[in-house]
Amino acid sequence: MNARAPEPCLGRAPCADDEARHRADHIAIVLHDFSAGGSERIAITLGNRWAQCGRRITLLCGSASGPSRARVAAEVCVQVVQPEIGRGRGSRRRLAQALLQVLEPLQPDVVFAPGNFHLPVIGVMARRLHGTAPTWVGKISNPLRQPGRPRWRQALFAAIARYRCTPLDCLVAMSPALRDEAARVLRRDDLEYVHEPNLALDAASPMPTKPEVPLMVCAGRLVAQKRFALALRTLAALGPDSPVRLLMLGDGPERDELQTLARRLGIAARVQWAGHVPDIAPALANASALLLTSRYEGYPAVLIEALAAGVPVLTTDCSPALPEILFDASFGRIAAAEPQALAQALHQTMALQPRAEAVAMLVQRHRAQSCADSYLALLDRAVAAKHRLQLPTPPCRA
Repeated sequence: MNARAPEPCLGRAPCADDEARHRADHIAIVLHDFSAGGSERIAITLGNRWAQCGRRITLLCGSASGPSRARVAAEVCVQVVQPEIGRGRGSRRRLAQALLQVLEPLQPDVVFAPGNFHLPVIGVMARRLHGTAPTWVGKISNPLRQPGRPRWRQALFAAIARYRCTPLDCLVAMSPALRDEAARVLRRDDLEYVHEPNLALDAASPMPTKPEVPLMVCAGRLVAQKRFALALRTLAALGPDSPVRLLMLGDGPERDELQTLARRLGIAARVQWAGHVPDIAPALANASALLLTSRYEGYPAVLIEALAAGVPVLTTDCSPALPEILFDASFGRIAAAEPQALAQALHQTMALQPRAEAVAMLVQRHRAQSCADSYLALLDRAVAAKHRLQLPTPPCRA
């Protein structure tokens, strides 16, 4: 868990009473805002579940704006810095400084960063407080190596990542493959992993009927990372007589540019722009396949949601975790990030039907309640371990 080994309890294991006293009773989750991103959605899912378990949860935010605000349960406290801090150049450092002012009266047991974007925030805070309480826990939400990044830039990125993460007590990845990759980059052997809580407790494993008109679905923020221009070019590569339609779920700064590209490619009439939707399940019920064209991803939740709905997936090679997700051949295909290759693979993908037994295994792995409970156990261990490191441990009494 920590870089240093815990102090022994006079040669014996710590007392159970000591472990129970030092746990994550008050968890503060850092969110810059309530954007529609996957990290925010997962963080709120975790916080809601932890509150159900009787823990005190506080969302520490720079801004109250964003569509994900409606997902927060009534039991979860939302504390927004004043004046609010919107995203922008230097905003994460300003947010860290502002949160330091509110942290002392709150006295949480854990401060949790739900993804790479928020790691610099708690990294600054932990350094300023010299590693003292609370316990600092960060989640690795995106690969620390990106395909195509020049070697010198990767070396610089890795050095910055190590600097940011060094003062953190615990780092958690979303799968074994992502844990191993992060461990190599960060040069730490104490990383843990917990699967993502992508699916509600009552998530079923339906096997939808193939629609009469083939429908390809893309979902995500319309930003450069998602590379949705490639999805449009893939649709165009299918040819003007192809019956396949494309449904785009999501919104973002590239929307106008992408719509212009669709018109230029002559496929505008075959593309539907749905904007941000709170739930993609209704769209998946009518889908023939889900297409993921990202440059890079951590553990792409949208693949889990599609497979849980019985929809096969086609993806670029965007994450080290893909073999862990597509562990069954019926789940889908991985293709080169090139329109013709994706178009060819799309025909194969739409003919697939994910096996019910394999889907059930995937669903069980990603149920929100069990994943959130595993996270909670990890946070409790992290708090107990830091307490043993910082304070003299009295003899255990039989």
